[in-house]
Amino acid sequence: MKNGIWLYGLSGSGKTYASRYISTLMSNAFLIDGDTVRELISQDLSYDESSRAIQRQRILGLAKIAIRNGCKPIISTVTMSDKIFIECKELCIDVLRIERTTSQLVNVRNFYTDGTSNVVGIDIPDKRFDTVVVQNDGDEKFLERIKSIVK
Repeated sequence: MKNGIWLYGLSGSGKTYASRYISTLMSNAFLIDGDTVRELISQDLSYDESSRAIQRQRILGLAKIAIRNGCKPIISTVTMSDKIFIECKELCIDVLRIERTTSQLVNVRNFYTDGTSNVVGIDIPDKRFDTVVVQNDGDEKFLERIKSIVK
């Protein structure tokens, strides 16, 4: 890992779980979870595509502050964009996509089936980037995969 790591993937894929684990493997870790940022900073935003773009930009700003202060941000968000992906590369922040099967996602997040709107992967396109993909099968091998990539 270079200056930090950005995990992205559908809700329920295991990003927060992985980021918490990664923080135990390194010193100077600074967790930036998209859900926490939304709760504490981005209450003014909804979940549509334009709000998600603003949210990603705010999260990137927090990551830059962490790096300037000698910390390594470990970021988790549902979405990624071309602009943020390029900026991560420029900042030497590794980007990983966390994936989980649809059947497992439905078991952990009911909004995939209850008609909720602005769901990434249903209403909002789930954009993929040329980056490392880590499969989460819901077993302990997931953390082993994460550790092998981060080390």
